[in-house]
Amino acid sequence: MAKTDLVFLHGTARERGRLQAKTAHGLHGGVLQAISGPLHAAATTLSEPHMQQYLDKQWRFTEQNGKNHLEEIEGLATGFGFSALDLFAFLHLSFLSPDIPPADGCSTIALSNSSDGPVLAKNRDYAGEHHRLQRVFLHQDPTQGNKRCLFVGSLGCPGAFSSGMNSDGLAVVDTRVDRREPGVGWLRYFLMTEMLWKASSVSEAVEIIRSCPHVGGGSLTIADSTGSIASVELGSPDAHIEAKDSGGFVHTNHFLSHPLLSAMGPRDAKERSSVGRLASLTNALPGLTQSANRRDILRLMSSHGDDNHRLCLHAGSEASFTISSVVYLCRTRELIFSNGPPCKEKWQSGAGRGSRKHKGIDYCADPGDEICSHVTGRVSKLGYTYSDDLSYRYVEVTDSKSSRHRFYYVEPSVIVGDIVSVGEAIGCAQDIAKRYTENGIMKNHVH
Repeated sequence: MAKTDLVFLHGTARERGRLQAKTAHGLHGGVLQAISGPLHAAATTLSEPHMQQYLDKQWRFTEQNGKNHLEEIEGLATGFGFSALDLFAFLHLSFLSPDIPPADGCSTIALSNSSDGPVLAKNRDYAGEHHRLQRVFLHQDPTQGNKRCLFVGSLGCPGAFSSGMNSDGLAVVDTRVDRREPGVGWLRYFLMTEMLWKASSVSEAVEIIRSCPHVGGGSLTIADSTGSIASVELGSPDAHIEAKDSGGFVHTNHFLSHPLLSAMGPRDAKERSSVGRLASLTNALPGLTQSANRRDILRLMSSHGDDNHRLCLHAGSEASFTISSVVYLCRTRELIFSNGPPCKEKWQSGAGRGSRKHKGIDYCADPGDEICSHVTGRVSKLGYTYSDDLSYRYVEVTDSKSSRHRFYYVEPSVIVGDIVSVGEAIGCAQDIAKRYTENGIMKNHVH
């Protein structure tokens, strides 16, 4: 995955928020504009007393039930130089003032099984300014043990702002569904992040969803490494949930279940596009559930049709376009990512490793690729990965809290005692695929 797309964040929620801002070199102005612009457009609506009362209730609910999410927001606010309350309001804007841009329309599909195991995919259609702010974030929190969370989102926004997968192979994607009169409860983005930190399976994620009230609006599609999948439509305070161990689910930007479907208003052009995109996904589903591989999914997410059926939307007269496409392979904990319309951009991949498991995180890297540290610290050791082959090396960096971070299959360009910062080169990737043949399953990577 390209260095510019992947951001490593290590620390508490507040620390990870501040660290995200430090990685946004030259983009602070863009982040501020992406948040302040929609807030300014909705200023009249947001100034109404009942809106302020609602946001106050939401803040108190989140403080009582998910304080770590507010701490990440406060860290982002400190780092980027905006108000935490403004960011909190921005994250609720699609519920409070759905007609204010950026409008987003997304398409998702889950398959319980394929030749690559369980698959979860999403085309993210969003405002153009978020394309240059889009990143893949790897979060590590010392309070969460060995668990890691990979989130696709935007600079300036917390956690799973679009989708994510954890190191247990649990993945979740969302779509926006406009629904007025939001309730007090879990905001969708916070709920997705909470699930990925707290759950390891679809059943555990569903239990979290059932246990709490929701703001309402939006769908979630969930998959885990065993092939369990779930479809969630978020009402308020309850959710409509369907889970199964075979077949598939598809979602776009309208509800499918009653009574949530009947609560929606008249269909406008955006909703007709949602219906058309749903038809494209639904028509493809029977063939994919019978036999599919990753190429079939990539081809589907890259497909075009008329204006109301195309899944891959290009920049043009529309305010939003497909700024990325993601495919999560839950069994191998692999992310395939296109930073832009998937029919045009090069797909990037995190490394799969067949049946070989470990507690580290793998990143796809070609031999000779420059490898950068994801922490600031001191180079404390240059070691050898295998006792029977001294050609494979690792670099160990110890941070200010004495946590040790090892980067394997890296030919060092640093020496013991060097001080390195986040994003600073520490060496080059080695050719590990040469050691593990396994019918070509092991891909070149570092971990």
